[in-house]
Amino acid sequence: MHGDPGRAADLARTQHIDAPALHRAGLVDTIVPDGEPGFVHRALAALASALAGTVPQPTRI
Repeated sequence: MHGDPGRAADLARTQHIDAPALHRAGLVDTIVPDGEPGFVHRALAALASALAGTVPQPTRI
């Protein structure tokens, strides 16, 4: 079962998560050019889901 993406995003916002710190810690394993719409939101939602004990579905391009 997968978590509610809206709940995950809310959790990420309320926890004041620092996306650059996540990258430095190796928790975000891809470097995406600045300005790509939605990158930080997706990264924080994925982290919030992990913290909530759920696993987000991978995004297919």
